[in-house]
Amino acid sequence: VQDRPLRLSGTNSSTGTSVRVGTLHTEPQNLATGAQEVAVLQLSENRIAAKLLDPANPLKKTATVELAIDDTRIEGAYAIALDGLRRWFQTYTDAPDAAVTGSIDGRLGISQAPGDRIKARVTAAAPSLSAGDHSANTLHVQLNLDLPHRYPFDAVKLEPDSLIKAGRLDIYGVSLGDMQLKLSGDLLVADGGWQYAGAVIADALTVKYASREIALESIHAQISADPELLEVEGEFAPATLPGRFGYALSHRLLGHTGSLSVTPLEAIDLNAGDYRLSQLMTPWPYSFDILTGILELSADAAWSRSRAFSLTTTSRLENTGGYFDELV
Repeated sequence: VQDRPLRLSGTNSSTGTSVRVGTLHTEPQNLATGAQEVAVLQLSENRIAAKLLDPANPLKKTATVELAIDDTRIEGAYAIALDGLRRWFQTYTDAPDAAVTGSIDGRLGISQAPGDRIKARVTAAAPSLSAGDHSANTLHVQLNLDLPHRYPFDAVKLEPDSLIKAGRLDIYGVSLGDMQLKLSGDLLVADGGWQYAGAVIADALTVKYASREIALESIHAQISADPELLEVEGEFAPATLPGRFGYALSHRLLGHTGSLSVTPLEAIDLNAGDYRLSQLMTPWPYSFDILTGILELSADAAWSRSRAFSLTTTSRLENTGGYFDELV
């Protein structure tokens, strides 16, 4: 807020304190308009309420939070209109522009726990969100946190009942549908850096890329991340065929380079039922299909800013039968 004059006003009484912040117009043609109110804070013995006002419409709230406080517990709710919050930061601060749209509502709960610990629960719900090339709809986030009483954000434990749900999540050109991820892990912050290690479990997930869709189930992932590197390894099974795969992903966050390797753990046995290989992907893009036999499929992918995405696949077939263009 450098070089932006502000006016602070307030009232204090036996029922509480109200503080209002406004920007002063210093241009000669706008001096008569006085201060435009931009934020309001209200305090009482057991309540805090704050709101930011939309610069385009001061009667409209762009962000609100209200907390009820007692000796051992804080409970509250918040709401954020991201379009208005973006305008607020553009108008009143030197913060860089961020192309984020949508709205978020949620609740916050904090309480003391035995052993000098703090328990926190944060929820967020958004009908639709967009940030650059990424977007989500019908998003719900629930984070259950266990924190030390002293320096609570130096060691944050994400408890196993945390989750992320979304009707659809689009990220880096990949669309994840009907998603419910169960999360757990530990975040350590020290010396200006951070490190995360955790797990993700999903009973089912639909992955869509380049108009092709694959249904997966029994998905497990172990995640390790720091400011430079993201590593993920785990297992998954196709929902439409028997079989199971392992995978390992590595992505350098600063260099934007990465690789993915998928290997068979259990072969696809088409003889185990009324199966065919084309059930793996919708729509099936090839003019052949395999109807019987045992298959093992592997894939390796790599990407970077300087080179095009590359994908190599290999397969091992045993006693297979099917057709190419016509039955053979």
